[in-house]
Amino acid sequence: MSALDIAVGHIRRGWAPVPIPFGEKGPRRKGWQNLRIGEADAPCYFNGAPQNVGVILGEASGDLVDADLDCPEAVDLAAWFLPPTEVVFGRAGKPRSHRIYTSRVPKRVELVDPENGECLLE
Repeated sequence: MSALDIAVGHIRRGWAPVPIPFGEKGPRRKGWQNLRIGEADAPCYFNGAPQNVGVILGEASGDLVDADLDCPEAVDLAAWFLPPTEVVFGRAGKPRSHRIYTSRVPKRVELVDPENGECLLE
């Protein structure tokens, strides 16, 4: 699938996609937090050049939340302790380390290991 196909799929889900330069993790465009791309405008932002597709979390995407599992133990336990979701993804080095939900929660919640202070879930 192309970046355009992915972005349009996100738009159809009610999510707010944002272009991200290829090989990077975050957007570079000024004001990206306020960018709302419609299906008709998507080809202007996702034009076939190699790039990544991000999604603006929170209210812009219907209260979308990303549960970012920061350690292997959290990934292993996620299926037992987190609600089911159809959207689970990660990268090659950390597969299944992100779970997407719709929920009204504080902007950022972090759970840390009480023994060593390492982040387990963000």
